[in-house]
Amino acid sequence: MIKSRKKIIFAIIIVLFIIAVCLGWNLYTKAESDSKKENNSVANEEIMGFIEHGAVFPNVSDDDELLPFEYNGGQFDLDYYLNTNGAAEDIGLMVFIDGKIVAFKIKEEDSFKYFNYININGNEGNFKFTLSFVPPDLKVGKIYSFDIISIYYPSYVPDMGVSKSYGVYHSALSCSYSLKYCCKTDTDNVVQDDCYSIDSFKYYYEPISDKSVSDFGGSVENEMDLQQGLYCTSYVDGQITYDNYKIEKNKVHITLKITGKPGVEYETTFFLNHKPLILNPPVSVHSVTKEEQICVIDLYLDAMLVNSGSTFYSITMPKNSLESLNYGIGPYKTPSIYLYR
Repeated sequence: MIKSRKKIIFAIIIVLFIIAVCLGWNLYTKAESDSKKENNSVANEEIMGFIEHGAVFPNVSDDDELLPFEYNGGQFDLDYYLNTNGAAEDIGLMVFIDGKIVAFKIKEEDSFKYFNYININGNEGNFKFTLSFVPPDLKVGKIYSFDIISIYYPSYVPDMGVSKSYGVYHSALSCSYSLKYCCKTDTDNVVQDDCYSIDSFKYYYEPISDKSVSDFGGSVENEMDLQQGLYCTSYVDGQITYDNYKIEKNKVHITLKITGKPGVEYETTFFLNHKPLILNPPVSVHSVTKEEQICVIDLYLDAMLVNSGSTFYSITMPKNSLESLNYGIGPYKTPSIYLYR
């Protein structure tokens, strides 16, 4: 875990493998959190994009240990930077406090939104701006996780006549800090942008089985592997789906399964067209991993919300993100799925 340096640099190198197969291009994404790491390129790799972001002035001690930012009520402002170079037209940013998504703005005249776009038009860009938000429902003296997540090229959607998936696009990159609520003051409620709504959802546990071991991926060989780190897999109408899905019914059955190191708390937020789904009443679903168990979140999405086509994914955030990095656990974004009718 990176816990001490004057600037914390998080970088993502996105690499494209061009493979001549009838199903299209096979895409590969590689993320690096340390700029000193080497990119072991091969001849047929083509750099598609580069992004790094972080606090301009992280709160550090005299011996360079990363400290919590202090929050004294009201609107919290953080000077932030974003450096990009590559093929994307835009970058999306989200803010999470205690694992829960928070509405914010990057210009004083803007309204508070859960998801903000920064246009880069496929060019190299060095941006500095202020992230402004009002953290909700915090307790004085407590330290909370504070994460900023970027989404690479969020406006991209696959052309159904050419591509069958999002491929490398919509990769997520997280920058993790912490926030200490120092004193209580009265704050105004933040008016957030419109979101989609879900009437109900179910949350329960099921035992790990041979099928679930297989469903969580080729790197998982047995049940013991699932007791470390974080594993997520998503299903649409009972099928594991990684790219696009044609809706045939009035309701779309979405299932997310989560497992990993026992005793870790998470918050999961579902997104449609990069707007969080309000799960009546919470925006996120709280879960705790248990030994030899799988957390299951079940919900039904009204097909009318999808219109002609919509982007769907979820992000699962550890509530204590900095501590979780010690165990190789970070935020997990499921692959973007294009739902269409």
